[in-house]
Amino acid sequence: MLIKEVDIKAFGKLKNIKVKFENGLNVIYGPNESGKTTIHSFLGGILYGFLKPGVRSTLYSPEHSRYTPWHGDSYGGRAILEKEGILYIIERSFVKGKEETKIIEEATGENVTDRMKLGPSGRIAQPGYQFIGISSNVFNNTIYVGQRGIDTDSRFSEEIRDKIINASTSGDAAVSVDKALRLLDKKASEIGTGRSSRTVFGQLSKRFEEVNGRLSELYDSKDRYANTMLQKRELSIKISELEKRAKLLKSKLSIIARDRRFELQKQIDLIQMSIRELEYKCSIIESTKELREEDLEDCNRLEAEIMISRERILGLDEQWGALQDRALQILDHNDNSIEMDKLIEDGHRALQLETAIGKGNAESVGKDIEFLRVKKRRAIIFTFITSGTYLIAILAFYLLGDRGMIPYIQPILIAAILYLYFYITSTRSLKKKLEELTQIERLNVILQEHGKKDLKDLLEAFESAKYEKASRSFNGSQRRELEQMMLAIEDRRKLELSELSTLERQLLEILSSCGVTDVMDLKAGIRDKGLYYRILDEISHKMTELDILTKEIDSLSFEAVEVSIEDQLEYVSPLEEDSIKLELQTLQEKLIQGQLEFRELEGRLSSYEENLNGVIELEEERGVLEKQLKDLETERKAIELASERIRKLSGELHRDFAPVLNIEIGKILKKLTNGTYDKARVDQMLNARILDDSNGRMLAIDELSGGTADQLYLALRLGIINSLVPKGTPLFLDECFQQYDSKRLEGALSYIAEESKGRQVLLFTSQERELELLAKLGESYNRIELI
Repeated sequence: MLIKEVDIKAFGKLKNIKVKFENGLNVIYGPNESGKTTIHSFLGGILYGFLKPGVRSTLYSPEHSRYTPWHGDSYGGRAILEKEGILYIIERSFVKGKEETKIIEEATGENVTDRMKLGPSGRIAQPGYQFIGISSNVFNNTIYVGQRGIDTDSRFSEEIRDKIINASTSGDAAVSVDKALRLLDKKASEIGTGRSSRTVFGQLSKRFEEVNGRLSELYDSKDRYANTMLQKRELSIKISELEKRAKLLKSKLSIIARDRRFELQKQIDLIQMSIRELEYKCSIIESTKELREEDLEDCNRLEAEIMISRERILGLDEQWGALQDRALQILDHNDNSIEMDKLIEDGHRALQLETAIGKGNAESVGKDIEFLRVKKRRAIIFTFITSGTYLIAILAFYLLGDRGMIPYIQPILIAAILYLYFYITSTRSLKKKLEELTQIERLNVILQEHGKKDLKDLLEAFESAKYEKASRSFNGSQRRELEQMMLAIEDRRKLELSELSTLERQLLEILSSCGVTDVMDLKAGIRDKGLYYRILDEISHKMTELDILTKEIDSLSFEAVEVSIEDQLEYVSPLEEDSIKLELQTLQEKLIQGQLEFRELEGRLSSYEENLNGVIELEEERGVLEKQLKDLETERKAIELASERIRKLSGELHRDFAPVLNIEIGKILKKLTNGTYDKARVDQMLNARILDDSNGRMLAIDELSGGTADQLYLALRLGIINSLVPKGTPLFLDECFQQYDSKRLEGALSYIAEESKGRQVLLFTSQERELELLAKLGESYNRIELI
């Protein structure tokens, strides 16, 4: 088997850690608290879980709680194993109460858990049974060496003797030959013999003698029991005759009671029929019982208010109609109101234009404009000519150097200035005339729009429009006043309608709650309500009468217990009832006396029967005691035989197994101690010792140094592995060389490296010296470093 990889989801402080291993020697190196021991424990948990050894129920070892995830994550992980060339994935959850193990074939993804041998039935799965082929006890005491697995005190020799060797012979370290012999001896002493009253056998023997003595005393009570039984039979016959006569008298009384019941039943039937009829009448008008007079009063009030509200609404409608007629009488000529407003607006504009224009017209203003344009052109021409002449003259005088002539040409400059003044005044006059012409054109446009030939006609139409607009404004004001009054009436009408709707809704709600549609139905229901309660009173009276008759008929039920056919045919007069009752009373007194005597006899018989039952119980107890004594005798002989056989087999086991184990341990010890020790012995009780060649003494483990004891312990484990555990099984070593000095460590690592050629070895260490010595030895290995 080969472990390829572990994937820890959550285990102790580790979370989401993946480690890959190789064939041969794997050294998992890291400082303390880096997780080495946690990974080592995870491997043990994957293969065997965390169960207490040697118990039948599912009890967890302390390691289960120790490695609960620190952060509340899912407790578990998986490992990939290779066996016989096939890769398997073991997925495991360690959650207590929900522990689950799955084994999946890696190549196909098939879940093969059900086909695997996973340890004892009813316990948590232990895949190590399938993949290694050994129990958890053998695993923990051979190939799986924990950090504290090497102990140097007196418990170490007991562990070797009582766990490892017994595991190799029985397959289960919980089975101990030494313990078995002690248990057998203890069981034999508990059984004991008849000479000691403290043992089981002695107590049973004493009880057997007591039972025999008691039986002889009880056999004398049989005659007294027989005489009492005879008296009981005679009294029983007498009681039977009295009971038969009492039954006959009761039958006669039952006939009288039957006739009386018949008459009473007829009266009851008539009353019940009358009650049913009344109940039927009630059922018809039962719905009226919840009606109230207050609701009827509220409905009458609401109806009156509704009528008044409707009358007010009708009056408002009449007022609104009268106002509407008055409004219609006022003429409304709004068809040409826009043209009228336009005419008034243009009339105002025309008056403004007339003021701006004055008395001129378009023709005269046009002529003035043309004149001013000619005048403007002439002025600009003469201005250019005079100013140019002046400038040329000035230039000529300067060129000729005759500046004295300049004053004589000043008139030319004055003329130029005058012509410039004429140009400016002409421009202003022209602009004013152009504006006047524009105003005239605007006035003509207004006249054309309104179809008037002159301003006079326009102004007459303007004055007429102003008068008509004023007249219309007065009529509009009067109509608006009427419209305001109509709107006020409409608002009052809406309020009245809202109040009417509220009243009608309230009336409807009351009628609906009463289950009627109108007030008339409510009035009829109120009347039916009185009838309903009168009928209920009548029913109550009849029920009282019915109850009296029922009680009377029930009082006759005692006499009507049973009537035979013959008794029913016999006529019995009601006059005989008193004499029959008197005779029946006398018989009942005699029956009571006889029954008392009968119970006394039964009590005596019961005491006799108890004695007889005691005899039977004692006889049965005597038989059981005889069998128990025989069984104990047989068990004691079997225990003696078993003890003898176990001691014989133990000696044979030692003779067969010890020499082979001694040789194997010696070979391994020689390699581990570099030849210092090469001989070890395991005695009949499987106590391991080392032979000291220097003095020929056999040294027990507790006589050795810590390092040498560890070497012997490891040699013993490896020797048992080679003899017991299947070949190729991995070896798990966690910090098991801490007490080794350099020389011992070199020998151990040399052996481990040699051993890794035939099996996978996982060595967990925090010591750098192991790495240095492996390098010194030239051994190759897979280094896995933890941070």
